[in-house]
Amino acid sequence: MKALSMGLLLGALVGLGAPSRAAVPATDDIRDIHGPVVLKSARPTWWAVGAGTVVVGAAAAVELWSRRGRRRLPPEVRALRALAQQRALAAGHPRDFAIAVSETVRGYLEEKFSIHAPRRTTDELLADLVRDRSGPVAAQQFELTEFLRQCDLAKFAGAALPPARRAAMLDSAEALVRATAAPPPAALPLAGALS
Repeated sequence: MKALSMGLLLGALVGLGAPSRAAVPATDDIRDIHGPVVLKSARPTWWAVGAGTVVVGAAAAVELWSRRGRRRLPPEVRALRALAQQRALAAGHPRDFAIAVSETVRGYLEEKFSIHAPRRTTDELLADLVRDRSGPVAAQQFELTEFLRQCDLAKFAGAALPPARRAAMLDSAEALVRATAAPPPAALPLAGALS
């Protein structure tokens, strides 16, 4: 008997949370069709579009203004700086050193004189320079040949590069860059100096 009364009590408690079907009036059972529901437009208003345009325009102006002060350094200055950094790191592996120095000089030649040096072998590069004896690097052809051959020996043949030889290679590379750099512009005569 006790079990039966406990079951009735539980059934009554579970039934308390949900409304009984008898409590819902019969008139709410079927609802009529209504007209279309008007939703608020999700499009941005004109003031938001205008404010976004102003923000983007201001950001672009700031970027252009900040770029104005930064000028790109000439290729010879960048090459000399890279060679100076490689001089400080010259104690590394000979092959890595030769690759870095060779890439610096080849990159300089490509950027300064539009000679496609980085993607060519040493023999291809030297053959092009021999054909063009009037080119900007023609006066430094022997030094460039010796420099590139030393780099190739270290890169491909595994030749040892003692510190004195590394210093000589860096000196040769710096001399090549300085010799082929553009001469400083001639000073313009002053107006009073002409009379």
